[in-house]
Amino acid sequence: AAAAAAGAEGEASSEIQPDEVLHIPSNCPGCMGEVQCQIKPINIPYFKDVLIYATSCDACGLRTNEVRSGGAIEEQGVRYKLTLNAESDWKSRDVLKSPQCELHVPELDLECTPSTLGGAFTTAEGLLQQIYDQLSANPFMHSEDSATADQRSMQKFLLELQRVIDGERDATLVLEDPTGNSYVQDLYAPDPDPYLVKEHFERTEDQKEELGLNDIRTENYS
Repeated sequence: AAAAAAGAEGEASSEIQPDEVLHIPSNCPGCMGEVQCQIKPINIPYFKDVLIYATSCDACGLRTNEVRSGGAIEEQGVRYKLTLNAESDWKSRDVLKSPQCELHVPELDLECTPSTLGGAFTTAEGLLQQIYDQLSANPFMHSEDSATADQRSMQKFLLELQRVIDGERDATLVLEDPTGNSYVQDLYAPDPDPYLVKEHFERTEDQKEELGLNDIRTENYS
């Protein structure tokens, strides 16, 4: 449904006022029934405005939500490294993950491609919980046809991920976004945050190609 409203994104970001919710007719991605896509702007301090897209289908009960940046692709990509330990107060930190952002937890060898979760505006704990819920609900985990060794390996991984979520194991949450439109809350801003590293990087040619930036021509435009 959010995809159906994508054409209105630029218009929405400029026309919606704070605390206003825009309603756009759309279709449910589950049953294709008619739904209202609700779009609401949210200002993230020390970052930018974002748009929350949400639908709720009365016919099939499917609920969707997606987060998109209200602005254009940044000049550089951004990488956040958040320390997950008892001192960093990481669980309640706001996290904006754009649809193009990759997620890593090196200590668990966890790598999530952009398509795994899509866009999300939640907390660091909520983001890891979404990953846990998605993996544990995978039919592979409940199939009798699956290799027992593989299932045990996944169960062990989920146990370690749950330990991180519960604060029983330290780890690092890495968000890498070639669009520069992801964000992790800095609890010490405007002072340096000892538990959060923010880095900017130049996009690779492959990343430019995936984002369609190589197709943009600025010659002969004024």
